[in-house]
Formats: sequence, structure tokens, C-alpha cells
Amino acid sequence: MFVGQGMRSGAGGLGLLEPTARGIVVRPKATCRTIDETREANLKCQTLSLHGLGQTARRAIDVMAGRFLGQNPCDVLGLPECPVPKCLDVDSINIISSCMRGTNPPGVNCKDPWTAYALMALSVLPFCEQPPRMTAPACLTAEQRAMRDYCGKYPNYAGPVPENNVFCWAAQKVPAFWKAFVSAPACPPPPAPPVVKPPPVVKPPPVAVKPPPSAPPPVMTPPSVRPPSPPPVMAPPPPVTEITPPEEEPEEEHRESSMMGVWGILALVAVGGGGYYLYRRYKT
Repeated sequence: MFVGQGMRSGAGGLGLLEPTARGIVVRPKATCRTIDETREANLKCQTLSLHGLGQTARRAIDVMAGRFLGQNPCDVLGLPECPVPKCLDVDSINIISSCMRGTNPPGVNCKDPWTAYALMALSVLPFCEQPPRMTAPACLTAEQRAMRDYCGKYPNYAGPVPENNVFCWAAQKVPAFWKAFVSAPACPPPPAPPVVKPPPVVKPPPVAVKPPPSAPPPVMTPPSVRPPSPPPVMAPPPPVTEITPPEEEPEEEHRESSMMGVWGILALVAVGGGGYYLYRRYKT
């Protein structure tokens, strides 16, 4: 959960963090010394006996590391000892949770080795007060079962998802909640939604189509009147000459000659008005 190399290693130290009986607090200046700091100060502060006077004196042979970086170890021995934390209050829980998420709370450097070591040691303590209204669900959804399995896979709270690590750590601090959460059965799948039949398709009423307007009656135009044919140009009559009566033809030849004249007249009548005109002139 935390990465550190011990309370006495690394420059910078914890600085403003100080242990209390209920966890840890942020102070502007250290006001007490821990057990480890007391041991370090005794090693770096030499006690001398003044001969003939029956008195002792202290002399620093090195400087302090950690929270008291660079300070005189003999001065550190003059501070009272810090109380040993017994549980974690709300402020301590918030500090540890923020560092687990990778977020530095005000006045705390979570990446400092001394801080990491101290918070890791404090994280095993129980909560001073059990959180109110913290009840486990009657059944676990798929997401909650995945969270439960995640906590079992990373018991040291060092998994790849910081938010899940915080949940696993805090949930196990409440024994009643954690026991009920782990033993809760899986929730049944939600019921399938009812099948809703689509409403019947209502066809729109047929649209009355107006018949196309009737075509106006055709306009009767009188036939064009052909202009009358020009009168035929009559050749001048031949000069009167003395006609000698022909010899009488036989009756059979006369009948044939008369029939040929009739066919010619009929042919002229069939041609048209001009022929009829010639026929009238022929008769006269």
C-alpha cells in the first residue's frame, strides 16, 4: 500500500506529521518524539561525566534524520515522548485514504519514505468509531461481486485501481459489514421487460381522386371550299368547210361507234365537274 524504507532513511522526513493516541495529525512543528526517534537521539547524543563535579553533560556526535532532519539529537531528547496510536480517527483515515489514491493532503508528502513507513504502520489499526449506517447489501450485483473478488486478489491493498484499494481497506475495518458483504449471495437477474406489441398500423383512408376534366367538344370547322376550277380554254371552231355526207356505214359499225362515245362520256363524268361540263357542252 505504501512504499517506504523506514523512519530514519531519506532526506526531508515527515516534517509536519505527528502521531497521537488516535492516529496522526499535521502540526506546524514537531512537539514530541517517537520511540524510534528516541532511540536515534540516544545514539547520536553522547552523555559525558564531569570528573570531580558529580555532574553529566551531553554532546551531539551527529545530527538527526527523518522528522528532525539536521537538528541536534540532544535537543530532541528534551521533548516528551509521543503517545502510541491505538486507533484511527476521521482525520487519520482521510490522510491514509488520500495517500492511497496518490493525492497529497495539505501538509503531507505521501512519497516521502518516512511518511510512507509511518502510514503503513498506522493503516493496520482499527477505526476509533465505527461508521454509522454502514450496512451490507442483501445481494451483490455483478459490479459488487467483481469488487469483492478484487479485494481477495490484492489483500495488501496494492492493486492497480486506487479507488478499489481504498474500498477494500476501509471495508475490512468494519468487521460486521465485511462479513455480510463477503457472504451475500448474487442478485438474481432482473426480469425481462414485457413484450410490448406495436400498435396496429392504421391505414389512412383512400384519398378521393378527382376525375380529370373532360375535354371540351371538338370545334367543328366547316370544310374548306375549293375554288371553282377555271373554265377550260376552248379552241376556236375550225373553219366551215363543205362537208360531204359520208357513205352509209353498216349498222353494226354505227352501234360500236355509239358505245365508244358513251364510255368516253362516262369517263368524263367520273373525273369531276369539268368532265360534267364537257358532257353538257357535248349534249348541246
